[in-house]
Amino acid sequence: TVHGSVPATADVLGALAGQAWAAQAKAPGAKPLNTVANGLAGAAARPTGLSDEVWTTLLALAFLKKHLGSERATWQGLEAKALEWLSTCWDTAAVGKSIGSVVLAAMKVV
Repeated sequence: TVHGSVPATADVLGALAGQAWAAQAKAPGAKPLNTVANGLAGAAARPTGLSDEVWTTLLALAFLKKHLGSERATWQGLEAKALEWLSTCWDTAAVGKSIGSVVLAAMKVV
């Protein structure tokens, strides 16, 4: 959004889950994409107390870093805006972790 967050919609979660889903899609017993996307919403890497919008924004940053790291020049403005927005609503004491450490943990699930 214009203020730097990423909306927590099914379409966004589906796009973020796509890479993880594609990696396991051909395996026997593979989960459908919507199940993987729903799993991102409540992933174990998600600290308690984060709003859906904050978590989805963190997932989007993790996705960019993990899958599009070589193209950082094209998305670093988006990253700066998202980090600016996150810093206005982040309470390290309440969450127990820094923004960066949560992004690193989220990279394991996208």
